[in-house]
Amino acid sequence: MAEVLHATGGAVEVREADGAHAPRLVGLAVPFGRVAGDRAEVFSPGSVEAASPLPIYDRHTTEGGAQVLTYASTEVREDGLHVEAPLTPFVQKALDAGRRSLSVEFRAKRTQWTNGVREVLSAVVEGVALIPSGAYDQAKAEVRSRQTFPWWGV
Repeated sequence: MAEVLHATGGAVEVREADGAHAPRLVGLAVPFGRVAGDRAEVFSPGSVEAASPLPIYDRHTTEGGAQVLTYASTEVREDGLHVEAPLTPFVQKALDAGRRSLSVEFRAKRTQWTNGVREVLSAVVEGVALIPSGAYDQAKAEVRSRQTFPWWGV
C-alpha cells in the first residue's frame, strides 16, 4: 500500500460573496516551485494530478474520524493546483473553528533529492484537509463569488 503524505498550504482568507452568486471556497492547494516552510520539499511545475471532484476533509484522514465537508473542482495551472468548492455549512463551521489552511494528501509517484530538498516530480492528490496552519505561504484559499471564475462554467 502506498504511503499518503501531506503537504500543507497557507492561510484562508474569507470574503463576502458578491451579487447573487453563492460563495465558494477557492484556493491554491499546491504551489509549484516553492519550498515548504516546515520541510525541505518542493513540487515541480505540472507535477500533480487530482481527481475532480476532490474531497475536502475537516482534518487529515490519517488522524482518524475525518469527515468530508464538501467536494472541490480542481485545475492545474501554471502556478499550481487550484481548488474550488461550495461554501457549505460544514466548511463554514471548520473555518469558524480556526481551520483556515489547506493541506493536501498525496501519493508521490516519482521524486528526487537535490541539495537536501525532496522534489516531487509526479504525484496524485487524493484529498484536501482544512487545518489550523500550513507550510506554504503561497497556498491560500478564500471565499468569494463563483462568478469571478469563468473556467468552472456557469
